[in-house]
Amino acid sequence: RAGSTTAMVQTKDGDIYVSTLGNGIYVLDDEGELKTVLGRGILPDDRIYSMEKGPDDILFLGLSGNIVAYDSSSGRSVVVAELGAIAYCQYYDVSNDILWVGTIGNGVYKIEFADGTADFGKVRTTHFMHVKGNELSLSSGNVMHIAPCDSSHVWIGTLGGGLNRMDMHTGECS
Repeated sequence: RAGSTTAMVQTKDGDIYVSTLGNGIYVLDDEGELKTVLGRGILPDDRIYSMEKGPDDILFLGLSGNIVAYDSSSGRSVVVAELGAIAYCQYYDVSNDILWVGTIGNGVYKIEFADGTADFGKVRTTHFMHVKGNELSLSSGNVMHIAPCDSSHVWIGTLGGGLNRMDMHTGECS
């Protein structure tokens, strides 16, 4: 048992990655047997709030204050973006090579990989927040869920502000 489980992802080789709050990531084989535990030393923090599978079995980990890319093939991890807020939920847009990150209290971050995900040092981050009095901004800074809508929009589910349909390019919400 892994304590507080926050997410589960299965990689191409059948391994199951189980992220936790305080115990890092448990890696299980396809039969559910424990292979290893990833924690401090491999990752900057063992409190994983969210986990999203990207291309080539890259795992994007939402920590307290940053996003880490973990390459499950090589075992390498790198901080992709420093957010200054808990990265509570994520959605990876494969067709546009964009990672969307929802935070508690600090809105949404759009992380674009300039040269594909091979070079995590080259990212462009755009921040979208709730702006009081601006009806086209997020309805709340507390983002609980992000999901695809169509080729130009994502759905943003918030705590206390309802559902937003956000334009991927302008950040305007309806």
